[in-house]
Amino acid sequence: MSRGGTLVEEEEEVEMLVTLSGDGAIVRRSGRFLRPRATSLYEAAAVPFVPLLREILSQELLLEWPPKVLFRGWRLPQAKWGQWVEKLKPIYRNLWKKARIYDAIMASVCGIRRDSAAIFALLECWCPETSTFVLPWGEVTLTLEDVTVLGGFPVQGEPVRVGALSRDEEEILGKMVEEHKGFRRRSAKKAFHYDWMNFYMAGATGGAAGDQAEHLAFLSLWLSRYVFPSRPYDTVARRVFPIAVRLAQGRKVALAPAVLAAIYRDLRELKQHAVSGAATGPAVSWAPLQVLQLWVWERFISLRPEQRPHFLHWDEPRAARWHCLDQKSKLTLVRSVLESPDEFQWRPYTTNLDDWGHPSFYKDGGEWAVVGSGPAMDDGDGISLFARFLRPCELVGLDCIEPYSPQRVAMQFGLDQDLPGRLPRTDTTWELAWKTYDGGAMEELEVYAPPRLLESDVTRRFYDWQRHCAVARSEAWRSALFQQKRLWQMKQEELFDVNR
Repeated sequence: MSRGGTLVEEEEEVEMLVTLSGDGAIVRRSGRFLRPRATSLYEAAAVPFVPLLREILSQELLLEWPPKVLFRGWRLPQAKWGQWVEKLKPIYRNLWKKARIYDAIMASVCGIRRDSAAIFALLECWCPETSTFVLPWGEVTLTLEDVTVLGGFPVQGEPVRVGALSRDEEEILGKMVEEHKGFRRRSAKKAFHYDWMNFYMAGATGGAAGDQAEHLAFLSLWLSRYVFPSRPYDTVARRVFPIAVRLAQGRKVALAPAVLAAIYRDLRELKQHAVSGAATGPAVSWAPLQVLQLWVWERFISLRPEQRPHFLHWDEPRAARWHCLDQKSKLTLVRSVLESPDEFQWRPYTTNLDDWGHPSFYKDGGEWAVVGSGPAMDDGDGISLFARFLRPCELVGLDCIEPYSPQRVAMQFGLDQDLPGRLPRTDTTWELAWKTYDGGAMEELEVYAPPRLLESDVTRRFYDWQRHCAVARSEAWRSALFQQKRLWQMKQEELFDVNR
């Protein structure tokens, strides 16, 4: 295939390592790599020299670990939430399917319990500069593929930030704002989740059961509690109303990149909080990190709950496999699992379960295809959807923009791993960042969907580069540590002189 306008490039007779650990055989075969791809060590992405929490902990420089974290965005379903979903599903099922939010709504009924040790052990390895977990043997991360398969969130559609609303939609939005203000005159003074649900489920607006007002209220609560939680805690937020209005009309909104951006943001802020110390109080996470918990159980078999995953009934989301299963791991165990590349499942969604068939974008045989971009890049569950997972870009969230670098974790998509190329940041407006995701400037893209059961490899030069990165990080960290200790000694000497 040609190099111009491709997400995946093919090269014949590449020296490949059979195993990521480097102790396997070396073979020469054709390789398929994700772009941007560097052709030399000098062109490869720069090595982040900011130390990982794992490295800081090894020097015993953190006073408290694991830290105190309030997981505000990790929401379990309310007692009546499942009833409300079942009440509206027969009425709006087709519309939810049209807007691509059906699986995400059904996933919100699942109670995903937290294994804190797994979350904190991964946080020790999080690198905000690359948006990846830097493990001793390589990089992996939570991708758009994971957020789509596990959370059910759509990758295609309009940005979550304010889009163009029609005159009728503006009127609907105005009514929603007025109804939201009405809760201030109630005893609670706020639109708390529980009060909001009871009010609209009981038909207090005077309309028919399941009418437009109730549906909009349902979507607003779903977005506020399970998709984009925010301050003030446990209340329905007005900022999600424009999204609810668009979804209620069957318009597609790309929720997956916004959810993933929020998870990346919170991992970065949790790391920063841990480094700065606990003097400011506990850290607060607002992202739906239960998606990360699902990722852990799907990717690391040794970290799964002892109870077997549930059998999925027809039309249930994949998240239902883990509903109310519990696992309380020890931090030392999780760390030991993360140290072995053999523990990681590179493509857990490509195999058929007895109760869950793999999506259609996983092909039995390798397949090249030309897909459109922008609005044309929307063919349901086909290869265009897979192309979204592969495109390096910037993820636009409701209140953040985070880099997305799938070229660093190509093996998670069944492609071979070579030197990752650099991904420049826009550092300007969210509109420009959105263009890197939506790709409106490119007419067509060539993409390759690898065989779903193919085991990919790494190039020899990638393995050498990875070892070089580890050495460079270690040297930079030792230098920084020496400078930090020297500054501390100088400060102590100055204090001693002053006291004398």
